[in-house]
Amino acid sequence: RLSTDRTTPIIIEGVENPGIAASPSVIVKVELVVNVSMWLVKVVYRVVVHVVATVAVVFIIVEV
Repeated sequence: RLSTDRTTPIIIEGVENPGIAASPSVIVKVELVVNVSMWLVKVVYRVVVHVVATVAVVFIIVEV
């Protein structure tokens, strides 16, 4: 959400200024990288939480 809010004015500037023709495609790439990295962070976070929870349960069972 934050990334789109920040880049929107830049896209408008790119449209207004024909000199910066390459900026929209660069912004799209940046958006893509941000979205992918955010997705990866979420996936890694879920995996880590899952592994930690599993290890904790196994540890508790073994201890008891």
